[in-house]
Amino acid sequence: MKLTIKYLTIFLLCTFFTCAQAESFKLNYETISASETGKNPKYQNLKQFDSGHHKTIIRISDLPDSERFELLLKRPLFQTTETIISTKKDLLEKAFLIGEKDPILTISSLGYLPGEEIIVTFRAKDKDVLYDSINITPNPIKKKSRQQGFSVEIKMISVSPTSYELIIEGVKEGTNFGIYSTSYGETSTQDYQYSKKLPHIIYLKPERGHGGATTVMVCRSNQDFLEVLLPWGSELEYHRQGARVPVTRLFESIRYQRN
Repeated sequence: MKLTIKYLTIFLLCTFFTCAQAESFKLNYETISASETGKNPKYQNLKQFDSGHHKTIIRISDLPDSERFELLLKRPLFQTTETIISTKKDLLEKAFLIGEKDPILTISSLGYLPGEEIIVTFRAKDKDVLYDSINITPNPIKKKSRQQGFSVEIKMISVSPTSYELIIEGVKEGTNFGIYSTSYGETSTQDYQYSKKLPHIIYLKPERGHGGATTVMVCRSNQDFLEVLLPWGSELEYHRQGARVPVTRLFESIRYQRN
């Protein structure tokens, strides 16, 4: 009985220390616009990789003691997952490029659809228990209104038929908006009363054409507004192939810091 208790105690201690190590392994990220990458001296070295595209820097705290790591990029919109193998040396060399000491991963917006959210999982290849996952949008659609009175973030929620979720920030509950969509000479108008719990969904399927870019205007009653181009249909394939630049070139850096 004493021997059983002894082994049970050892097992629990090993489990505790393994879990503690796993819990201390964290991913934080910062998505930097293509414009910022070109202007900020810190990120000049990133311009050599997919110039003109946004960059997401994933910072790794408490990197596990392992020589090989797996980066899994899951794309729910396409139900695909890409696996990239990295070494500890690779991660540190990337950090050196931007003058940081802690290891980093970098993801370009090239090949990702505007507003497409992906799931990033990073793990030690020889220690399955050591991993962390975060959701990022490599090619974000973020824009401020002309008078800086509000801002929007737009996320793609379906490829076919193409639809986006409109998230408005900086206004009070119940604020009224007019949303105007123009494509192939067709204009549709929708009224939307802002609700944090019920974001507005934009469906893009004009009667004419198989794909293109729709101009969407979001306007308040005080004439403050913004415009953004949203690709749909066959146009999305050009973005997926890397043949299109981001629809928004400049936005404030998006940061995520895990507690």
